[in-house]
Amino acid sequence: MFEDIYFWTKNGCPDTEKNHDRNASCHYLLRKMKTGGVIMKTYHVDPKDPIWDQGFHEKMDGTFFQKDLAPFVKYSLNKKRRWETKGDLNSLKNLQSSYRDMNVVVSDRVWLDMDPYWCFISRENYFHEFFLRFPIRHTYQLDTDNNYRCLSSNSVYGQPLKSLLPQNRFPKKSDLQTNNTFDTPKIAYHIITPPKNYEKLRNEDFRPGRCHHGCCNTLSYLRRNEKMKEDLLTIRYDDFEDFDDTDSSEGNSEDPSNSDSPKE
Repeated sequence: MFEDIYFWTKNGCPDTEKNHDRNASCHYLLRKMKTGGVIMKTYHVDPKDPIWDQGFHEKMDGTFFQKDLAPFVKYSLNKKRRWETKGDLNSLKNLQSSYRDMNVVVSDRVWLDMDPYWCFISRENYFHEFFLRFPIRHTYQLDTDNNYRCLSSNSVYGQPLKSLLPQNRFPKKSDLQTNNTFDTPKIAYHIITPPKNYEKLRNEDFRPGRCHHGCCNTLSYLRRNEKMKEDLLTIRYDDFEDFDDTDSSEGNSEDPSNSDSPKE
């Protein structure tokens, strides 16, 4: 009994705070999130309006909408230091003056589970599905009277846009509300950054065992897998050595009477 207690004391799984393998694995695999960030600009227009045809899109993409960033292109936030101010009033005024007769929105999104540069999403409705993977933390914009407006999420994981809209937060919606989403073209700047405590939020994914749901193997699993490969190779070569020893022993133990002897 005492031997079992001693064995499991030395080989048992440590506490979460003391599990250095799991914590080191989380810190190592998510190290780029410490300074990572992505910014992307999109524009949203009424698809039913004939003025927004394919030719107009190509013309606007190459001229008007490329004043600062090319639309629908992912940029590293580290190379765009001026965007660290995010949604302050002066930045919004400068953006709004650049895009007259349009609504400018700065969206602060949460990067936690999926890498913005490596998103395996279907080509159909790609950007719609892409932004669903990065919920909104805050949105900043100026209304028609140039009043500053900010919508914030109460969750560290963020929320989708429809959950942040004031008209969707009431228990009962009025039937008089109309869908005026495309009344005015919109320019949106999406700033995708991880939360400060991203390691604490993701640390539970790196459990001891085979792997977690994101297919990021823990260090203990990698070490155990390498040891298993070495053991298999050792067993394989031991079998070959035993086979060679058996052949040599059988050759030496042949009965000399059965061998062909010269006739007298």
